[in-house]
Amino acid sequence: MAEERWSIWLLFRCANFAGHPSDSQIGVAVIANPYYAPLVHEAMANKVCSVCGGPFEFIGQESALVPYLALDVERLSASGFNIMKDEEVIWG
Repeated sequence: MAEERWSIWLLFRCANFAGHPSDSQIGVAVIANPYYAPLVHEAMANKVCSVCGGPFEFIGQESALVPYLALDVERLSASGFNIMKDEEVIWG
């Protein structure tokens, strides 16, 4: 059986998110699959927050249910996460 293109959300939070203005983003939610997850982790280790320049920390992952991706995007965006695809993080 082929692996789903989008099967997990990888959540990264700025290490300094508590110091951000209240209306700014706290981190990045990356939609990926287990094959690309290690590449996303590696890329995020070299990225910095656009709000404060702080490093990102991995805070967990969630299942991404393909029929409900739009709801996931709305929910994660409302929680302060910038939504990105794995390819944007890895090769962007």
